[in-house]
Amino acid sequence: MAGLVTVAQWPDYTTAPVPANAAALLLVASTEVRGYCGWNISAEPDASAVLDGDGSMILLLPTLLLTAVHTVKVDGIPVTDYEWSAAGVLRRRAGWPDQFRAVEVTFGHGYDPVPDDVAAMVVSVAARHAATPAAYRQEAIGAYSYTTAASTPGTPALEPVERLVLDRYRLPDRA
Repeated sequence: MAGLVTVAQWPDYTTAPVPANAAALLLVASTEVRGYCGWNISAEPDASAVLDGDGSMILLLPTLLLTAVHTVKVDGIPVTDYEWSAAGVLRRRAGWPDQFRAVEVTFGHGYDPVPDDVAAMVVSVAARHAATPAAYRQEAIGAYSYTTAASTPGTPALEPVERLVLDRYRLPDRA
């Protein structure tokens, strides 16, 4: 899967120099952002999901921007008696079965183009990772500075302000 931002877009979001490994850094940062948000974010015309039914009329797809519903199958049988919203909600007045992995949906979703605030967060994470050794993160406030181990060596962690920006694109907890 492609990253959320291309190397050519790097200068659109930061004055940090484009490193030789920018493509790899952007891909890792895109994976971090997608993982935090819980869905692809960028346009994906032919996604699929197998979902658990809970006996209700509502089924939530793993997206915040549904653009098309191609097929819906219940226990392998196609159904058409549903409606859908751009928010990723399928409603079926007859209800969805109360069983695990009973509903299979193929659909299109995601942003095209990726919103600027998401792209900016991806470049921010990639630029920070390029400027800091993989196993450590450094921060400074005035004359005070400190270095900490990264949460996972080699993986850029999202800063609190980045998480706040990305929260509008994050799937709600469904537990």
